[in-house]
Amino acid sequence: MLDVIQVVFWSITYVLIVIAGVKSRKIRKVSMPYAALILNFTWEVCALWCSRGYYSHILWASLDIPIVYFGYRYLKTSDARAIYILSLLIGFLSMLYIYPLPNGALFSVFIIDLIMAICFLVERKKLSPYLKTPIAVTKLLGDAFAGLCYAPASDLVAVIALLVFACNVCYLGLCLMEPRESRKAGSC
Repeated sequence: MLDVIQVVFWSITYVLIVIAGVKSRKIRKVSMPYAALILNFTWEVCALWCSRGYYSHILWASLDIPIVYFGYRYLKTSDARAIYILSLLIGFLSMLYIYPLPNGALFSVFIIDLIMAICFLVERKKLSPYLKTPIAVTKLLGDAFAGLCYAPASDLVAVIALLVFACNVCYLGLCLMEPRESRKAGSC
């Protein structure tokens, strides 16, 4: 049941990121940091490939396609776009190696989750302002339920899940503070 709940919250997160991507056309800002986007997409495609069609991987890989497209579209130079495509290819090939290792899928997804949580914190001012707080909420809940579901499998997963949770709480707190800070600066 916890796994289903995390799938629901992460699916909502992806839908919100896609909607924010559409809204961000004029400002050309992504709603997911590039490193997180690349790692997440390559893991999802590999998981879809290796699972031979598990429902959540079909859904997530499908929702990731417009997110990856916006990431490509919002890059300003052809060199940056080439590096982006190369990074996606290298990431996918790396995941094909890591995923089938014993516990490779489990450990890699939680390590990627930690990297994603850190990237959201570090890159928060570079991200699109659209739907930032709802994305932070659903991402936090998706990760929390994933942590509760998979933490019993490994002490390492439990520790990483706690670190991810802490990063996500900090990110949500900073997102909630942003409107007040911008009002104080007079740039509503």
